[in-house]
Amino acid sequence: MKKTLHMITVLMVLGLVAGLALASVYKYAQPRILSNQEKRMREAIGRVFLGQMDTFKEIDTEAGKIFKVLGKRDDIIGYAFMAEGNGYQGKISLMVGLKADLETISGIEVIESSETPGLGARIEEKDFIGQFMNLLAVPGITYIKGSGSSKEKEIEAVTGATMSAKQGEIEAITGATISSRTVVNILNEKIAVVRKVLLESDYE
Repeated sequence: MKKTLHMITVLMVLGLVAGLALASVYKYAQPRILSNQEKRMREAIGRVFLGQMDTFKEIDTEAGKIFKVLGKRDDIIGYAFMAEGNGYQGKISLMVGLKADLETISGIEVIESSETPGLGARIEEKDFIGQFMNLLAVPGITYIKGSGSSKEKEIEAVTGATMSAKQGEIEAITGATISSRTVVNILNEKIAVVRKVLLESDYE
């Protein structure tokens, strides 16, 4: 009985010490973690706005966190926000840039994806996400099945990215229609919610 009580006491003490040690490590590392997260967020927002961003302001809304993006003249150049949904293999997370007109996508970036390598994972490639640059998102984005043909695309003179010849339409990745469709659905759903919040509220 005494041995059992002694063992329980020792285990409790060891557990307490381990817990305190982990808490101390987390407390020490938390500022660095938050700093790295903010850095990654800033870089992602900067990329979806093609380097036009000077700074951004975080605002809490019914649609979640939205980042008001400001240019070098302190003018609003658009809004950035995260959009998520379930793809073929798992969650897909996107950083989305919506221009100040609330109708045109500035750009998107895949933040998280576990889609099939060589197929669905190609949603991260420039040839696919480049189609969303300056793409009209209202009344909604549509897609056509990938044909591998360049006839339905035109070259964006400034960035070199490929864009659909038809406004609001992108070409799905050949062999990865589900992943492509998921990205389109994620964008349509989130953009509709964000637009509603921004149009009905004053976040100037």
